[in-house]
Amino acid sequence: MPRLASTCIWFAVWIGSALDNPLGAQVGKEARAAFQKKVEEALARAEAPLKDWLRDLRGGPHALMCLAALHHGFDPAAPAMRDALTRMRRAPLGTTYELGIRLMVESELPEGLRNPDTVRQDSERLLQHMIESGGFGYTPANGSRWDMSCTQYGALGLRAAHSMGMKIEPEVWLALANRVALSQCEDGSWGYAGSPQGKGNGSMTAAGIAVLEICAQRLGQRFLPAWMEQIDQGWVWFQENTARIGSPRERWVYYYHYGLERAAILGGKERIGEVDWYVVGGTMLLRAQQKQGWWPSQQQMTQAFRGRRSPDPVSSAFAVLFLRKAFRRELDQPTGPTSKVAEDPLEALEKGASAEVVEKAVALLVLRGRAGAAEAVRGLGSGTPLRRRAALQALVRLAGGDFGYHPYRSPPHNKAAIQRAKDWLKVWQALPPGKSPPAIPK
Repeated sequence: MPRLASTCIWFAVWIGSALDNPLGAQVGKEARAAFQKKVEEALARAEAPLKDWLRDLRGGPHALMCLAALHHGFDPAAPAMRDALTRMRRAPLGTTYELGIRLMVESELPEGLRNPDTVRQDSERLLQHMIESGGFGYTPANGSRWDMSCTQYGALGLRAAHSMGMKIEPEVWLALANRVALSQCEDGSWGYAGSPQGKGNGSMTAAGIAVLEICAQRLGQRFLPAWMEQIDQGWVWFQENTARIGSPRERWVYYYHYGLERAAILGGKERIGEVDWYVVGGTMLLRAQQKQGWWPSQQQMTQAFRGRRSPDPVSSAFAVLFLRKAFRRELDQPTGPTSKVAEDPLEALEKGASAEVVEKAVALLVLRGRAGAAEAVRGLGSGTPLRRRAALQALVRLAGGDFGYHPYRSPPHNKAAIQRAKDWLKVWQALPPGKSPPAIPK
């Protein structure tokens, strides 16, 4: 993972040294309760530095801290948290990691507190980071280069975007799953560079499993049985390498353990073999926490380190995320009448649809940005008046005008207005990803 360390220094988590794996395989109820009590005490100590970092950090580390704070239970409507979210949205984030994490943060918020512009723009930009073969690079400038770490956070970002109503085509999930499946090593592990040659490591094997699990959720029956077998092979590798769990010797130990937690939750794994991964990993983190509530870098986390330890915000954020264990196996999805709207907003509108369902369709089209605008422009030619009205409402919100379109007239009588809408859409589609809708030409 050398390129990650050099080009995204805040996200690299450093190499450590000896500390014995803290707990055996089986953990009784009393021991588990005692462990959980220590976790809660540790998380309580962590609140003070979390609050300071929410106020003081900038850029990618700040977005990660926002995610940790929300998982920890900070009130998203509280003034300090709202201020932190505002600064996160204004930050000029641009890497795959940063966009993916910011989308994850938005997905943790109640719908009324989300920022639709951030969701739309970050989703569009994130898709630009995906190379043709299905993996994710650090930025679009990376060309055809990709790696498993960027791909993991690209998948997490798209998962969050989908849960908030952004339309991610099945072909995206298919390409993503295929790219990750092709990169698995013979021993069942995954490596950073995405090559099936050689041997992988714990953090990237957790990433490979997590990406395939995310794709399986989205693809359903289109997810190949062979890919499911590869997930199983990844867990077999972990069963043969349980000493890596809770070991500060493992490379990028904080990043790795939070990644392992996500993979285990997505896969429904309470244990890996006979090892309780949460207790073993958590005990290591409890030992590493300092009395002030923060965690040091991996290099400084063991008793063998003789220098002065210093707080590391990225390590601390990953530690809180792991200990809080708030990552969800499935993000909230629309149910009832609005579930059809989420898949195809206009086609789901039938005669007699409630005002709530119509508004949901319009809001989704607006949220999806230029993709939603394209759907709305097509909807202007619908033979169903309700769909034409909803399409026009979405375009008015996006473009700031109605193009002279009258929804109660048939499409042939709106020919000139529809053409104006098409011309406007072409201008927007020619702009770089993330750009706001253009004004309607006079």
